[in-house]
Amino acid sequence: MPNLISKSRNTKTKTVLVIDKQALPIARYSLALNFKDNFMQNTTHSNENSMLRAEFELLMKERETLLIIAGAAAGLIAELNSHDLPIRTVEAADLLATNINKLSEETLQDALSSVHASIEN
Repeated sequence: MPNLISKSRNTKTKTVLVIDKQALPIARYSLALNFKDNFMQNTTHSNENSMLRAEFELLMKERETLLIIAGAAAGLIAELNSHDLPIRTVEAADLLATNINKLSEETLQDALSSVHASIEN
């Protein structure tokens, strides 16, 4: 930004500032560019925040859906009597049970809660 104050002199009673009138439009332009850059940066951050918020909300909805699926699958596996099922069905149920057992206890509880089920000992 150009120097607006071309000289300063001190008299006995007051200080006098002389402003360079030719530098004033350049200073205004420079200030306007600085404001625009800051505004655009804030707008970019705002847009990024909005996009991240939307993505987060989408992921939370997907998580809720997956918890319902996992909870329903856990309930189904718990109720199956493998002696009455064809071998291919038992293999599929075993694969499903193996992956359900990989869930953390907290996630499994969330999944069961989402379908209003619980683990009985």
